[in-house]
Amino acid sequence: MQKYVIGLCDSDTCYVMNFMEYVNMNEDIPLKITVFSDVNAIKNYTQQDKLDLILLDENITCDKNDILILKLTDNRDFISENTIYKYQSIIKISKQIVKIVSKNRAYTDVNTLSCAVYSPLGRCGKTTLAKGICSFYQNCLYIGLEEYAGFLPGEYKNDDYRDLYERFMYYLVSENTLIDTTFKQLKCVDGARCFISLNYMDVKQITAHNIEWLLNTVKNDNYKRIVFDIGVGALQDISILNRMDRILVPVLQDEVSKEKIEGFKKLIERETTSSINDKIYYVEVPDADFRSETIRDLIAGGNM
Repeated sequence: MQKYVIGLCDSDTCYVMNFMEYVNMNEDIPLKITVFSDVNAIKNYTQQDKLDLILLDENITCDKNDILILKLTDNRDFISENTIYKYQSIIKISKQIVKIVSKNRAYTDVNTLSCAVYSPLGRCGKTTLAKGICSFYQNCLYIGLEEYAGFLPGEYKNDDYRDLYERFMYYLVSENTLIDTTFKQLKCVDGARCFISLNYMDVKQITAHNIEWLLNTVKNDNYKRIVFDIGVGALQDISILNRMDRILVPVLQDEVSKEKIEGFKKLIERETTSSINDKIYYVEVPDADFRSETIRDLIAGGNM
């Protein structure tokens, strides 16, 4: 699970240390707390590293206008949109922070991010997660690269679209700029324009260079996410994953699934560069509809 990095600066040292220890030791809270002694320490830190939000004592002033700031108050009567009552449950405070940061990220993350949703496991929620990301962010491009025709909204289950899907795959493999015209022929449904492979043999022809070319071709089209839903049997070139900004790997907790995930990790270490590990996030996907609040909370909390 990817975690939001939160800076914490408060005059109550005991409170700060207890807060940091509780949050950082709780794997279910998608936050990582970094404690600072004063505002100058925050400024020095942010010259090299990123903070998603600063949690600040109400009596401390910070002029970091490029970072979200929430004030901690010990007065219940002065709670506002940007102020949190500090002596409530840390769980409640954490939920408020996650909600605020994820909402801000959805509005300010204007750069297109490419996501591969891939897993060596079956029935693990892979397509649910891929479609959930599109539904959460809206204005996305969903590309189904599975062994057999992947998920499509009902509006797309029309034979009239078959030729469009086939042309899309042909344009991708041949790196033909006419591919851009295919995007505009489909309306956005459930947050995404959807393209799928109708033949897994077509997917096996796709190379890492094809994917890199596609991402460069659509980088100015203002999609919030480009989501690749990749079937385990359809991926011929494992280095394709390294062309993505993020790699989301749904997991299951039974023993056989755990062994398969360990095998996948060893394959990644053997066949690709070490930098790919920085892009991989292992995630348990709840059994829920991709439009549900459960899936939305997962995506928001996991910074996907």
